[in-house]
Amino acid sequence: MDQLIRIKRTGPPKVLASRMGVSESTLFEKIKTAREMGAQISYNSYRETYEYDVPMKLTIGFFEKEEITDLKKVRGGTCKMRKHLTFTAQYLRVS
Repeated sequence: MDQLIRIKRTGPPKVLASRMGVSESTLFEKIKTAREMGAQISYNSYRETYEYDVPMKLTIGFFEKEEITDLKKVRGGTCKMRKHLTFTAQYLRVS
């Protein structure tokens, strides 16, 4: 979903949901979750695509505890995996 939004090639909701193998209502839930994580997503009815209002991308990865302090300003979800390692998913602005 993130890549299709970044390249502005999602198509209308029904098409995107089909590409992702989910229902439209599940797609809307995923978009709502992305927005809650800080993604600035809007739908361009002229182009029939979802797009980011500012350049963004979804990043997913494992971070050492020391790196987490740098990520506090970014909204996203985290899950502690080990004492020193944390898994996180977040939307970051890109330039």
